Amino acid sequence: MLYSLFPQLILLILLFLVIISPLYSFVLIVFFLTVYDFSKTHYLRKFLSLILVFLLIFIFGSIDFSSSTEIPDYYIYYQANTLLKGYSLNDFYIWPFQPEFGWSAYFWSLNKLGLDITEINQVALINFSTALLLFYLWFEIYALEDIEKKFHGIATASTYLFISVFTLTFLQRQSLSVVFLLFAISNNKNKKFYLYLLLASIFHITSLPIGILYKFLINKNIGKKIFLIIFIIFIIFRIFFLQILSAISSLGFANGKIDFYLGLNSFSVVSIRLALYVLIFNIILFLFFNDLKGKFKNIIIFTAICSISLLGINLASERLNFITIYLYGYFIFLILYKRNTYLLVMFNVLFLILFIIERSGLFFNPAGLWSEYSDWFFLKNLF
Repeated sequence: MLYSLFPQLILLILLFLVIISPLYSFVLIVFFLTVYDFSKTHYLRKFLSLILVFLLIFIFGSIDFSSSTEIPDYYIYYQANTLLKGYSLNDFYIWPFQPEFGWSAYFWSLNKLGLDITEINQVALINFSTALLLFYLWFEIYALEDIEKKFHGIATASTYLFISVFTLTFLQRQSLSVVFLLFAISNNKNKKFYLYLLLASIFHITSLPIGILYKFLINKNIGKKIFLIIFIIFIIFRIFFLQILSAISSLGFANGKIDFYLGLNSFSVVSIRLALYVLIFNIILFLFFNDLKGKFKNIIIFTAICSISLLGINLASERLNFITIYLYGYFIFLILYKRNTYLLVMFNVLFLILFIIERSGLFFNPAGLWSEYSDWFFLKNLF
């Protein structure tokens, strides 16, 4: 009797904690999803995962980007959004992101619907919220369809835990385009694939070749020798990166994007922490390679090869592997869950501790975090 009431009791405690602190509520929900078997409480898991989404939105919304110099995209998008108010829908093909007019059309539509966007933080939060809610739909419809129900809880916990670490705080158009790309590769055998690929491409044109590549990878049985050849090709590409770009530029293709990379003369990464996570991911894949199964197997291997070989080229690895920003925890889950569930639990607990340290400011003050309101926001307002 007590066991049957356990989920409801925990749910009441978690909902009460949401009122007190979204930060620590997120931590406990992830922990609960990690350790509890949701085979017989399917709708409870769905509900808790939706709460996680809104808690992440709340946590993300606490960050103040208005004075940030590390994420210049927000300034560009905010300025573009201000100008959009004076444009018509017919202008989108020629301005400001041709042919990537999806973002501008999206925010233009919000403006016309009466949503008055007047701050950089609003641009960031609206984009993040839309991307994350769409991701929630993809995750519930497709991510768990081939996974036993007893693992659904820890799959959810792992996925949202690592999304919370990365927070999708940069590359704004990619964060929207990759969600549509996920829908595309999940419908890779019918017309929906091309519809979702089109949607992904108008937010970021790089999604077009990447989507076609992912479609190929999902449908093919690729052996280790082929991936070894791919890895060698990527290493050669990395060594002669600037020379290859110069040759492409001389032909007149994609000069704007190529000029950005030609201006880089040294090893550079967006984030040391992100580079460390890439290394950890590749080590886990190497150690437990034989445990990796399922439709995402080839994509996981490809993104691992790509992320390591392109590391040091500013934003190159991140732009081409933005799917990993969303699915880092989900990919680790797919590698470990069948034979190494206890290791996966330990991994989640370890990163939960890191999450608490980083997000709560126990040992240092994260730049911009909780500038909008406190991590104990609700409690402080009650008293």
